Amino acid sequence: MLQIGDWDRIVLTGGSGFLGRRLRAALPSGTDVVEVVSPARFASHQQVGTMSSASSTAAFAARLAGARSILLLHLATRYVPSGAPCDIDELLESNVMFPSQIGRAHV
Repeated sequence: MLQIGDWDRIVLTGGSGFLGRRLRAALPSGTDVVEVVSPARFASHQQVGTMSSASSTAAFAARLAGARSILLLHLATRYVPSGAPCDIDELLESNVMFPSQIGRAHV
């Protein structure tokens, strides 16, 4: 069974949300966490290791450089109750393309 200590670095999206705050608090001290927050929350949530989700793939790659193994905990989500066809692009961008960008940055 894998454990948190098996990873060089943890990338946490949604760290300012309900689950993310609790998960972050439960991580052992000294865990290397890159917390990714929305641009709207970035200004008020800056701390060591925090990045804006609007960062470029190159910026993510620079922050993840040197880590042999990365665990991506993608807890952020965009939810639209109506689920109208006009929402599909935004939902795909937030929930699929964005975590893919982080994955590409580590390749």
